[in-house]
Amino acid sequence: MHPFIHIFMPILAAIIINGYIYFMGWNSNKSHNPLLPPGYVIAIVWIILLALLGYAHYLTYPRYSSWIIIAAVVYCLLYPFLTEGLTDRFMYFFNGIALLFAIIVFAACFSTVTEASYYTLPFLIWSVYVNIVTVGYSFGFF
Repeated sequence: MHPFIHIFMPILAAIIINGYIYFMGWNSNKSHNPLLPPGYVIAIVWIILLALLGYAHYLTYPRYSSWIIIAAVVYCLLYPFLTEGLTDRFMYFFNGIALLFAIIVFAACFSTVTEASYYTLPFLIWSVYVNIVTVGYSFGFF
């Protein structure tokens, strides 16, 4: 299968979900956390991250790591629906799950197709950043 399909499908899903988020008015930074970028920047970051995960999926298909990538992409696409309306104190739980996915995806890709792990590294870095910022801000460290 051509890599375009692997990359295009997560991008299309992200654009549709981001459109829905914008339409519903969920794109504001409700926590007023100054260390998080505005909603539109987060949307762009996720489109890029999902495209990279799509390419990693292409590189790992049909190995088991490709299925782990699919699970991570699905979780990331469902994340806004899982966290809508939650207080800041509960956000770090769902961010922690995303971080766990990022670690597992990176490790699985590294163990099967090392080249694919390079494309999952931005997802891991973003997840670490978001966890540090949300937990730190939630507990008053920032």
